[in-house]
Amino acid sequence: MILLRVVLAALLLPNAVFAERLLIEGVTLVDARNGTSRANMDVVIEGDRIQTVQPHSAGKLEADRTVSGQGRYLIPGLWDMHVHAATNASRYFPLLVANGVTGVRNMHTTAKDPVALCLRIKKDLADGRLMGPRFYANGPIVDGPKPLNPGSIAVANAGEATAAVRKLHDAGMDFIKVYDLLPRDAYFAIALESKRLGMPFEGHVPFGVTVEEAARAGQKSIEHIDAAMLENCSKDPQKLRALAAKFVDEDGADRMRTRMEYIQLAIASFDAARVRPMVQELKRHGTFVCPTIVLVKSYAEVIAGREDWSALGSVTVKDWTDEIEEGGPFLDAVGRAHTSVGVLMRELIAQHVPLLAGTDIGNPGLVPGLSLHEELELLAKAGLSNPDVLRIATVAPAQFFGIESHAGAIEPGKDADLVLLMADPLQDVKSLRKIDAVVLRGRYLNRADLDGLVAKAKAPRN
Repeated sequence: MILLRVVLAALLLPNAVFAERLLIEGVTLVDARNGTSRANMDVVIEGDRIQTVQPHSAGKLEADRTVSGQGRYLIPGLWDMHVHAATNASRYFPLLVANGVTGVRNMHTTAKDPVALCLRIKKDLADGRLMGPRFYANGPIVDGPKPLNPGSIAVANAGEATAAVRKLHDAGMDFIKVYDLLPRDAYFAIALESKRLGMPFEGHVPFGVTVEEAARAGQKSIEHIDAAMLENCSKDPQKLRALAAKFVDEDGADRMRTRMEYIQLAIASFDAARVRPMVQELKRHGTFVCPTIVLVKSYAEVIAGREDWSALGSVTVKDWTDEIEEGGPFLDAVGRAHTSVGVLMRELIAQHVPLLAGTDIGNPGLVPGLSLHEELELLAKAGLSNPDVLRIATVAPAQFFGIESHAGAIEPGKDADLVLLMADPLQDVKSLRKIDAVVLRGRYLNRADLDGLVAKAKAPRN
């Protein structure tokens, strides 16, 4: 009977996950929502969903494949909530999965047609032609008339901004990403149109908008602890805003010099006493913050000459080397922001502002998957408890996307995106690196499978 069911499932779902009935037996379940665990549990997965969760003592369960979970800990899959992975999906996705990352939020791609690329990735993942994490994407950034990044949608006024939101909404993108150089009227037009369409807007806080204004406007998440927050906490905000206004209109080398001057002044004029009022406003409006502390740390290490990039092939490292040579002074300036970032992080944690775990992979020095683990360990060092670190990497994304009905927990009916660990993450956040297996959309990947994914990502490209 079991064999017949499996054969029928294979015939009915030729491009989907093979619908075997998998039993993980005698495992310790970790509830990331409340930081508790239950020992000696059995979990049955069929297709891409969890079917049964019960104590091992409750009786034998029917399965096509049984895996021992004795001495192991089962958690929901991890999310990296700030990636640039679309154009490097063939290299980045295997590394993400091998490190327990079963979901990502892609925040921009410089592809010629970013919407088409993101839609193709979504379809290939759904059809089973591509193996990788669940994929939420914005397509292109929406920025001002002289965008910082190639591939952005340039808008100069409220009308163009409204049209950009409608275009991305109708194309099937998941959210709007706003960026540094948006004019004020364009930014608030995006806020209004996004609300009208029920489409979140997320990203940077533009230079002409304060963090408090962004929170009140309904921006769902603020990415990074950098320019906008530092400007809000500066003893000389007027001078910083004047530099920002100059930066918006410049090009090339002039723009880079002004950007450097802005960052250096923001760091030098940082006033810790101004942090709390800003953070309290974020909490009041439920604005998520994705700190990407590892980005600041990686910039400092890149400049210091760290080359711990063995998980990637030589092509990517060469790209980073070129970027470092072009933007070294900028990377160095950002890398010096450690002290102010630490103050901001401690206050965000103390005020219980909702946080997300993200890395900004695609930037120099960041390795897919591995950098998420480093980010989680940095969050723990900043003051988050181990249970809170786990919650931010698993439950918070489900809350953020409004998918708690089928994600973020190990319960019947939920997505079968899971990580089997060899040690207890509630005791030590570094246990999240000790991965024995990953279940991705119901597909069981053992340690040998995961090592194979890493080898695939490192393989030379023709």
